[in-house]
Amino acid sequence: MFEADFPVVALLIARRFVFPEAILLLALLRLILGQGWVRLPAATAVLLASGIAITVFAPALGLAGTALYGTAARALVSGGVALLLAPSALLLIGAFSRRRPWPWIEVAVVALTLAFILLWAATRI
Repeated sequence: MFEADFPVVALLIARRFVFPEAILLLALLRLILGQGWVRLPAATAVLLASGIAITVFAPALGLAGTALYGTAARALVSGGVALLLAPSALLLIGAFSRRRPWPWIEVAVVALTLAFILLWAATRI
């Protein structure tokens, strides 16, 4: 019987059910609390992360038969890790602003992204 290693199982769970949703919550916080131009990359990150989350949960919601789901699912598979890291990169653009409240959001984004990259790297070894 096939038994997957812990890093592989953890990566499969994290890339589908943890990382996009956590980035979505942090992007929503930045969008709601941000001021000025910081809200624009946060809004883009919210749209991208919510698209990823909706694509993951579409079969459970009965939306797998739609044409948009097929396109989004193919993009999610072919985009790989880079597509998952795009919303976090957009959130880190806001780190260059002096008008951002709650700078711990960027710290959380960096920690979450580094943990995800290290988990991905652990599966490649």
